[in-house]
Amino acid sequence: MSSSTAEFESVELPKDHEFRFEVPYGAIMNLKIISGTAEYFGTEIPQHVLYKFSGEKGCIYTWHLDCVIQYSGPCTYKIASDTSMVSYLDVHAMIQKKREEAAQGSKKGPKVILVGPTDVGKSSLTKCLVSWASREKHNVIYIDVDIGQGNITVPGMISALQITQPLPIGRTEIPFYTPLCYFYGGVTFSDNPLLYKNQMDNLSRDVDMRCTNSPEVSSAGFIVNTCGWIEGLGYQLIIDTIEKFHCDIILVLGNDPLYENLRSKYNKGDVTVCKVPKSSGVVVRNPDFRRKARFERFKEYFYGSLGELKPHSLTISFDDVVLLKPSLNQDSNTISLIQMRPTEELVNSVVGVSHTKEHENVMSSNLAGYLVIEKVNIAQKNITVLSPSSGPLPFKYILVGTLKWMNK
Repeated sequence: MSSSTAEFESVELPKDHEFRFEVPYGAIMNLKIISGTAEYFGTEIPQHVLYKFSGEKGCIYTWHLDCVIQYSGPCTYKIASDTSMVSYLDVHAMIQKKREEAAQGSKKGPKVILVGPTDVGKSSLTKCLVSWASREKHNVIYIDVDIGQGNITVPGMISALQITQPLPIGRTEIPFYTPLCYFYGGVTFSDNPLLYKNQMDNLSRDVDMRCTNSPEVSSAGFIVNTCGWIEGLGYQLIIDTIEKFHCDIILVLGNDPLYENLRSKYNKGDVTVCKVPKSSGVVVRNPDFRRKARFERFKEYFYGSLGELKPHSLTISFDDVVLLKPSLNQDSNTISLIQMRPTEELVNSVVGVSHTKEHENVMSSNLAGYLVIEKVNIAQKNITVLSPSSGPLPFKYILVGTLKWMNK
């Protein structure tokens, strides 16, 4: 293990090796490739282009000889040969073959889901698979139902994104994508599993509609990244996800009992269950790191990865918004929307703006964006919110959960 803060230290990366690095939160590492070729989770890194990394545990891999990396800034790193990339490329080749067969026969493409415990490399492999597919001109749909991390959008949501180019590298200015998001409003599934299932129904409906309307998207298929809870309710939610999205390729990472259970249940007919090795470079993320990661995801949404965005503080009358909390109706076992009175307890809440003007459509509608409630003024009957854009809100229905965030 090496570390450096020197100005552009050079590191030679041998063929079939990984440059595994960690950059602490609050620090920035600058990195570029000066010779050879390499990739970052499936995205090719062009030579002499400077990239920035902060608060990240990542790896750069090369398939070829003569790769030289230059970096500067706080960083600990390791050059590793025990890589899983060849196995992962084999998985991609298997999925790619099914895409090509689907395109030739005007059929639906592979519907892939990754499952396994925490810290086995599900998110990393998902990024590789969607970026490799994009490099081969297949615009897959990337689906993230892991509410704890927020790989596509902020934590506490489930989301989907059609990938039209390989995923960005490191900290980049304005992201190139606009995802489709549904509100859950927390980072713990057990708080309201019925709401989670309801939102998965909505997301799977929209993904299916997108595939129906575009033969190219349909043949490319989609890839679903899941959470690391694999026992009890977590296992049942995995089954629900597989069945709601009609997944036909199940990739199981890092847990033999889970693989055997799913193989016994699904490895028949048109469903393939594959055991995939745990990522050899995965790093265990402790609770403190996860909290910091969630904090940074919210900060990136409002301020940008490099601080290039300038959010706005808006003051809104109580009369111009309707605050709704999705809650479980015990009598009917359904989700009801409870209208909330604005109180100071809502300060620092991350809320979602529903993309509808009709109350009856709130539970089936995606989100237009997010706000943070900064202040509730009972006397003046208004709330002050942090918004990514200026001007009045486009819709009045605001969804409230348990998410809190302060920019400190």
